[in-house]
Amino acid sequence: MAEVLRLKLLGGLHITLGEAELKGFVSRRAQALLVYLAVTGRAHFRDALAGLLWGELPQRRAAGNLRVVLSNLRHLLPNHLTITRQSVEFNRDAPYWLDVEEFEKRVRSEESGVRSEELGVRGEGAQLVTPNSQLLTRNLHEAVELYQGDFLEGFYISKAPAFEEWMLLEQERLRQMALQALHNLVQYHTLRGEYAAGIKYATRLLALDPWREEAHRELMLLLALTGQRSAALAQYEKCRHLLETELGLEPLEETKALYERIRSTPSYHSVASLRPAFGPVLPFVGRGEEHAVLVDWWKATQQGEGRLALVEGEAGVGKTRLVEEVARYVRARGAIVLEGHCYEFGGNLPYQPIAEALRGCLSRGREGSPSHPGSSAPPHP
Repeated sequence: MAEVLRLKLLGGLHITLGEAELKGFVSRRAQALLVYLAVTGRAHFRDALAGLLWGELPQRRAAGNLRVVLSNLRHLLPNHLTITRQSVEFNRDAPYWLDVEEFEKRVRSEESGVRSEELGVRGEGAQLVTPNSQLLTRNLHEAVELYQGDFLEGFYISKAPAFEEWMLLEQERLRQMALQALHNLVQYHTLRGEYAAGIKYATRLLALDPWREEAHRELMLLLALTGQRSAALAQYEKCRHLLETELGLEPLEETKALYERIRSTPSYHSVASLRPAFGPVLPFVGRGEEHAVLVDWWKATQQGEGRLALVEGEAGVGKTRLVEEVARYVRARGAIVLEGHCYEFGGNLPYQPIAEALRGCLSRGREGSPSHPGSSAPPHP
C-alpha cells in the first residue's frame, strides 16, 4: 500500500512521505511543480507546465527541463502522479493530505456539511453569526489552526514569473479566507461573552492585516470589556499611528467615537454601555434583488466579463450594508476584495481611494519576492 503524502503549504513548504521528510528533489522547481499539481487538482498539458516554470527559455530547452523534473518526481512518488505523453495530473486516488484543501473545506460553509439554518444564513451569501453556530465555529477554529502563515511563505524560484504570479494570487486568496474566518470567530466569541478568545483572534487578525480599522475597533472593545482600559486606549493609539504614518489618514469617526466612550468611562464592570458599539451581523433583508444582481455580475467576471458597479441612493437606504454583504459573499468563495475609501479631508490626494485599496496588498507582496503584475496567468488545458 502506498504511503501517505503530506503537503503542508500554509506557512512555508514541508513535504513528508509516510513518517519521513521527503528529500531527493532535483530542484526547487520540482517542488514547485508538485505543489502546483496538488493544489490545482487537474490535468495540465506538458507545454503549459514548461511555460509555467521555464517561460523565459526556448520551448525545446523548457520541455527538456520538464522531462528531467518529471523523471525525478516519478522516482520519488510513483503512486501520486499520472504522467502521459501529453499531460500531467496529481493522482487524488493515492493517499495524501493537503493542508490547503483541508483549510478551504472548513472555511467554505457549503463544503462543511452545515445546514444554512444552523449558520443563520438569510438569502444567498448573507451570514448571521449567532451563539448557536457551533458547527460553523468548530470548522472555523480548525481552519485558523491550519493557517500557520501565508501560502508557500518564504518559497521562491527565480525567473519563473508565471508561477510566481500564481503563487502570489493564491497567497492573497487564502489570506482573505483566513481573515474572514478570524473575523467571524471574533464576532462569535464576543456575542457569547468569551472575550479572551475574541482578543486572541482579533490580535491574530491584525497580525495578518494591520490596516483593517474594523479589527482595531473590535480589539479596543474587547480589551475594554475585560477591564483592560489602558490597553484599549493604547490600541487606539496604535491604530491612529499606523493609519497616519502608513496611509496618511485619520481614524474613522466610528473609531474616534469608541475611543472617546472608553476614555470617558473609568470602569467597565458593567459592559452594557459599550455593547451597542459592536453587535451581531443582523439578517440581511430588503435588498435581495440588488444583492442577486451584484452576485451575478461577480460570477460573470469569473468568466472573463469585466464589470463596474455603482451603488447609489439616499442616505440610510442600505448602500453600505449591501456592499458589505456582497463583499462577504465573494470573500467566502476565495475572491480578493480590496477596499478604498474617499474622505472629505483627503480630497487633495490624487487617486487616494485606489492607493488605499492597493497599499495593503502591495506591501504584503514586498515582504516576499517581487510580483509581476503584467505577466499572464499560467496556461492550462
